[in-house]
Amino acid sequence: SAIVLESGSANSVTNVCNGNIVDLYTTINGFDLNGTWSSPIPAVNASIINDSLFNTSGLAYQTFNFQYRITDGCAYDSIISQVKIYPPSNAGQDGVITACKNQPIDLLAGLNGNTDLNGDWRDPSAVLLPNSQVTTANFPGQYNYHYISGNGVCPNDTALVVVSVTNCNWLSVEENALESVNIYPNPSTGLVYVESTFSTGNFDLIVMDEIGR
Repeated sequence: SAIVLESGSANSVTNVCNGNIVDLYTTINGFDLNGTWSSPIPAVNASIINDSLFNTSGLAYQTFNFQYRITDGCAYDSIISQVKIYPPSNAGQDGVITACKNQPIDLLAGLNGNTDLNGDWRDPSAVLLPNSQVTTANFPGQYNYHYISGNGVCPNDTALVVVSVTNCNWLSVEENALESVNIYPNPSTGLVYVESTFSTGNFDLIVMDEIGR
C-alpha cells in the first residue's frame, strides 16, 4: 500500500523575544508526529533541545529557517517554518534635564545609554505626546516624563526623564541673549571664551551644572 506522510503546512513567521523558548510544533499545523527538527545553521541546530524546543538565547536578531521532516523507510515529507528573534526593548536609562521656565527642550537629551528611537513619550499627566519636543512649564518644579519603548513582541521598557525647571525665565531678554553668544573651544580643557554680538547693553551669564548648581 502507498505510504502517506504529512509534515503539515507552515504558519506565517513566528515572532519571539530573545531569550524565550519556542516549541517548533507551534510554527506548523496539520502534521504527523514523530518527525525531526533541524536547522542548516550549526549554532541554531545546537539550540534545539528536547526534540522540538528552540532556545533563542544568545542568537542573532534575525529570521531562522527550520525543517520538519517525517520519515518512513525511504519515504519522507518535509516542511520549512520560520522563527524571527526580536531584541529586548530598550528605553535607555533615566536622566535629568535642568532648564528655565518656558524653555523649549528635547526630552531625548535626558536619556542615557543606548535607546530605541521608536518609543512614545508621556507627559506628567500620562498624556501621549506627538514627539520629544516640549516647552517647560511656567512654574519652577520637577516634572516627570516617561519614555516607553516597545517592538510589539518583547515587553515594553520604560525610562524616566525628570525635567527640573528653575526660576529663570527663557523668555526674558537677558536670558535670550545667549542666542547671540559663541562659546569656544568646545570641548574645552578648562578655559573657554565667550563672544557675543548682543547689542542692547550688558547682561549676566550664569553657568550651571546638570543639577542646577
